[in-house]
Amino acid sequence: MSIYHDDYQATAPLWRKVRDCIQGEDRVKQERERYLPMLTSQRESGDIYAMESYGNYLLRASFYGAASRTQEGLIGAVMRRAPNIEGIPDAQLQELQDAAGPNYEGIDALAMQQLSEIVSVGRYGLLVERGDDATLPPYLCMFKAEDIVYWNCSDYGGRNLPTTVAIRQTY
Repeated sequence: MSIYHDDYQATAPLWRKVRDCIQGEDRVKQERERYLPMLTSQRESGDIYAMESYGNYLLRASFYGAASRTQEGLIGAVMRRAPNIEGIPDAQLQELQDAAGPNYEGIDALAMQQLSEIVSVGRYGLLVERGDDATLPPYLCMFKAEDIVYWNCSDYGGRNLPTTVAIRQTY
């Protein structure tokens, strides 16, 4: 059994392409042959002139950064209004406004992070953990799509809900 979900394995290469496109021209050129393959004549000859020709090809290549501009525009359109959060007592909500995430970012910054992930790759994980002390605000931990490597869902009252989630953590 693989530790990676079939959907993860099928979609991860697409996520990488999207992220590279959002990072822009420098990232696309840095990946060299992944996006800008050598011509057959350049590859087959392998001499110094072919490598120089490929280097010049990379210099001349241009990439229009529509993906990042689109992402920024969509996030800006959504964030014109402040997030509306319900179901949390006012005192805890004020704490979340100032320090919601593990790096003490505010709830607005957290919402922008979530939107950025959803607009770009269409998937994002947010773990909301609540301790035994109900007077403390919940702990929020964010996970990018690439970090959620396996999941299993079951039907509960007509809703397909996750029952198992495996998260890859890097330090």
